[in-house]
Amino acid sequence: MAVERGRRLSIRARLTFTYTSLLVASTLIVLAGVWVMLAIIPGYEFTYGPYPSAFWPVVYVQGKGDVLRLFAIASVPIVLVVGILGGLVSYLVAGRVLKPLTDLTTLVRTIDERSLNTRLDLRGPADEIGTLAATFDTMLSRLETSFATNARFAANAAHELGTPLATTKTILHVARRQAANDPLAADTLARLAAVNEQMISITAALLALTSTAQSPLNDVVDLSELVDAALSDNHADIERRRLTVRVSIPGQAGSDSSGMGLASGVGSGAIRVAGDRVLLARAIVNLVRNAVLHNVDGGYLETSVANGVAAASGAPAAVLTVSNGGADLAGVDLESLTEPFVRAEQRLRRGASRTDGHGLGLALVRSIADVHSAELRLERNEPDGLRVTLTLPRL
Repeated sequence: MAVERGRRLSIRARLTFTYTSLLVASTLIVLAGVWVMLAIIPGYEFTYGPYPSAFWPVVYVQGKGDVLRLFAIASVPIVLVVGILGGLVSYLVAGRVLKPLTDLTTLVRTIDERSLNTRLDLRGPADEIGTLAATFDTMLSRLETSFATNARFAANAAHELGTPLATTKTILHVARRQAANDPLAADTLARLAAVNEQMISITAALLALTSTAQSPLNDVVDLSELVDAALSDNHADIERRRLTVRVSIPGQAGSDSSGMGLASGVGSGAIRVAGDRVLLARAIVNLVRNAVLHNVDGGYLETSVANGVAAASGAPAAVLTVSNGGADLAGVDLESLTEPFVRAEQRLRRGASRTDGHGLGLALVRSIADVHSAELRLERNEPDGLRVTLTLPRL
């Protein structure tokens, strides 16, 4: 849980104040010592007359008291000069001392699972800051190794499972043809085939999860085209569940379930983003499929693409929203739905069976959003259902 911290001066400001205070205090101590020495010396020669005569109040020196008063007046600009110069030098020195920490902070802010090979690689003495930087580099190395190991394991497991699952699919297909005259056997084989398809889908999703971080992000993608394709891919399930579909895309007339074919949107209403076309298409397909599977028969599905701004940075963004009816998600931790193999129990009570989804759809969307530096927000619809908003940096 995040701990609230009160606002206070930066370390650089505090070091500057400390160094300057010590310099001024040292100067005052030295001047005070000189003043005391002048005061306790029994007698010394001095020239009578006004001092100084140009910039400072005139002091007529006629005795030791006048000398001490003149010394006190001259000490004021000395202390001011020492304070100003000392503060400036202290600020520069503190900045130089803290520069490795500043570099470390900047590096930490930019590191994600795609850049774990970054290192601070600080050159300098083996002091406390150098030790901290070296420790941080060591931690990054361990994290990089751990992430790479986990990714390889998931990829290898998904790949190794692919071959036997494909073989099982073929065997079940042949067996179902041979058992066409046996209703009981045909029903059992159909159930096994459905489970096998589910396993194939899970392994494909796992493989996609492990490959997102290595994907290049240099495609120019029109989101309206991907929304059109995602709705077309899920058209059969939309028709089967009798869902009402509403689509809102700039420059295009709204579409419902009777008009699934949308225009490409390459005209003035096109909203383009930079990224990996395959991954973005997979994310949108998953969002639409999630909205279809976890809906209710006769429910609704709304998709929209619009120009907007990113909540975190305020930069121009493309905002994709997918909303659906369905179970009442009150009391459900919506953010947990983006974790692998997590599904809301409330969803399973209304029209969606446990074999409809595998709990990786939104997890994969989250991974793709992170790769594209996008914002993913899940909200509860009123009175029920889910609204998912994907905010991508716009070209």
